[in-house]
Amino acid sequence: MSPTLFNVYSELIMRKALEDWQDGFDFSGEKLADQRYEDDVVLIASSEALLQQLAGRVGQASGEFGLRLKGKKIRYNGDQVEEFVYLGALFKSTCTDQETRRRISMAK
Repeated sequence: MSPTLFNVYSELIMRKALEDWQDGFDFSGEKLADQRYEDDVVLIASSEALLQQLAGRVGQASGEFGLRLKGKKIRYNGDQVEEFVYLGALFKSTCTDQETRRRISMAK
């Protein structure tokens, strides 16, 4: 599958899976339930049970588009954390709106 087509499907799958989903990492007042870059996806939930439920929703949505998740590539970290690093960016549950604006201005 071409990278562009993969990105289109990935967006559709995640929109379907996250429809009405209220859980995730609190990032500056917003709930963050996934992070994606190319074919790398991180799912975020506040408990192991909710993470399993979210993974099931992603699997179901993938199946609706004729795709499936590869079990051997799925890794699960059941540790609950207040911060995590993804692709070099530090995500903290205590990040303020001011900090978010500062980071965005640095990226411009």
